[in-house]
Amino acid sequence: VTFGILLVYLIGLLLSHERHEYNCGDHAQTISSSGWRFLAFVGALIGLALFFVCLLLPETPLYLTSKQEAIAVQEDSIFALVSLIFQPASDLACSRAVRLSFMLMIFQQFSGINAIIFYASDILGTAGVSNRDLGGVIVMATQFFMTFVSCLCMDMSGRKKLLSISLITMTCANTLMALYFAFHLPPILAICALVIYISGFSIGLGPIPWLLMPEIIPTRARSRASSLATLLNWVCSFIITESFSTLLLPYLKPAGTFLLFALVTSYAFFHIQAALPETKALSFDAIESLFASTSLNTELLHHDDDEYEQQQEDTQPLYHNDEHEHIQQQYPSSSLV
Repeated sequence: VTFGILLVYLIGLLLSHERHEYNCGDHAQTISSSGWRFLAFVGALIGLALFFVCLLLPETPLYLTSKQEAIAVQEDSIFALVSLIFQPASDLACSRAVRLSFMLMIFQQFSGINAIIFYASDILGTAGVSNRDLGGVIVMATQFFMTFVSCLCMDMSGRKKLLSISLITMTCANTLMALYFAFHLPPILAICALVIYISGFSIGLGPIPWLLMPEIIPTRARSRASSLATLLNWVCSFIITESFSTLLLPYLKPAGTFLLFALVTSYAFFHIQAALPETKALSFDAIESLFASTSLNTELLHHDDDEYEQQQEDTQPLYHNDEHEHIQQQYPSSSLV
């Protein structure tokens, strides 16, 4: 995703800026065009091609095997899933996982990521960067590089640790941005805050909610809950995008707006410490047992480091060889990769 965004920014930077004249009454007006129509056309072609490619994708083995099981209608409906969120006693593990996934999506958007990206050109312009297209490329290149770093560190550092570092970094960056606007500090601080914020978001709050969602939500509710969480994410994105320039900036001013984002990320940090266990290298069954327990403490699953390391060495793949062959015989078009 981040590579695609960076690629579009690079194409926009390389496209020639054409100038056109048109008559408006008795006066000739001049406007500039940066090739956005060409970019929109390319994006539409890629989306159309992706649609046809998706038609050729086989169903996952997990979905195919789940169709053989009798699933109650109450557990399969969206209304039952929503009621489960507010009445967790019937399925504590599923309720905790779904609520946490929803909160992660809310935190991701209300941290101000889209506002930061949309406001980046103005911040860089204030800091003396004349070419705002180049400024956008710098921001997106930072996001791409740090997302790559996050992929390398995800299984080494753990999800919770990276997410905690991400939220602390974003809180500091938002606070620095608020101070920049409140006290008219040197523009270099705005650039530093922007780069720090994008870096913090890219290593944690950007990719980890999407990774955790299929990890922590049980199979019986995963498809419905993932769809609702994705819908919630885009609804929050729409709210922030529409309200940033029409409500937040006029009433809270830039300093107050970024201070609000800092409060959101700081609250998200403490919420994560209380509600999210470390899921690194744990099986689906172990994660579900963890969410069903009275304490979200991974030490309940491994008492000391030696026992934990031995557990990882003995960890079996999701499907054994005989199960793999059985599924392949039944569904030869499916793939377990």
